[in-house]
Amino acid sequence: MKRTISVVLALLFIAAFASAQAKAQLTIICNVSGAQVFLAGQLIGNTNPNLALNIRVGTYPLKIIKKGYVDFDATVTIAGAGAVLQANLVPKGGAAAPNTLPAPNTIAVPQVYNYDLSISSNVTNAEVVINGNHAGQTPFVAQLPNGSYTITVRAPGYLDFNQNVVVNGGPLQVNAMLQGQNYQVSVSANVNGALVFMNTRAPFTFALTLTW
Repeated sequence: MKRTISVVLALLFIAAFASAQAKAQLTIICNVSGAQVFLAGQLIGNTNPNLALNIRVGTYPLKIIKKGYVDFDATVTIAGAGAVLQANLVPKGGAAAPNTLPAPNTIAVPQVYNYDLSISSNVTNAEVVINGNHAGQTPFVAQLPNGSYTITVRAPGYLDFNQNVVVNGGPLQVNAMLQGQNYQVSVSANVNGALVFMNTRAPFTFALTLTW
């Protein structure tokens, strides 16, 4: 009988010792990297941002700390199947935001630089057209970003002035010299050999076709 009791006690001791030595995996899912993880007051590792270790089964106090964040405290029970702990650290002075995606990267809008464009003409108040759009009258001054432009200057009685320009920094000056349009003039009279004057200029021979 005594031998039976001794055997039973020995088996119980072995079972208790084996249970005390048994380990299971503790997995900590954390929202930040570089946090220190303490189990029962002992440092067991750092998050990266998660941490997985084999720990002896049992119940332990757990603390996760990182500078700039509120300490995370919990009690974890590690059984034979292991344990998984979700730890969301909250920034000091901030609010918890578990399971949120990081803010998207913002792209700075490039600054646009404008440069002076001046257009003068031998005809005052001639119309200025830039890339097919009415822009103003001569004398004309505006600021345009870098690029290629087609400039047209026109006025009644004159041929259109066209020029392609490239604005690429610094002031740009365009001098539009408008040329008068040519018209055909025919002069006839009932007397042959009569003198023809145009704006009191030198006489022209009768019956000539004049271009002015």
